[in-house]
Amino acid sequence: MDFIKYLKAVNAEKQIKKLEQKYCNKKIILYGGGLFASVLLKNYDLSKLNIIAVADKKYDNNSKELFCGYKTISPEELTKSECDVILTTVICGNAIIDYLNNDLLIGTKIEDVEIAQLIHPTLSYCLKTLIFG
Repeated sequence: MDFIKYLKAVNAEKQIKKLEQKYCNKKIILYGGGLFASVLLKNYDLSKLNIIAVADKKYDNNSKELFCGYKTISPEELTKSECDVILTTVICGNAIIDYLNNDLLIGTKIEDVEIAQLIHPTLSYCLKTLIFG
């Protein structure tokens, strides 16, 4: 999949601007440190979002490496974080959102934290995909 083309098709810039207003002064952790997240972070300005870390299973070994300039944490470290919002940075974030809500965060101090997809497919994108493939 051409992620740049996808991000333009779903008007990622507009979605990011809405999130900047909605989450002003909120501590945000991004969940997902893969190729889609990398393309997103390298091609869009997220500096107005207060991103404090990127969580991903590949950081289970308590790696101190950075991901696109952001601190990295394991999903387990996420449960002890001081975040206000978790935004998934994958194309289809529903499975991750379900995992966070129904497994990982249950019984933790952040079990009621808001979880959403950073960039989601728009209705027009979904319709075009269904109709034109």
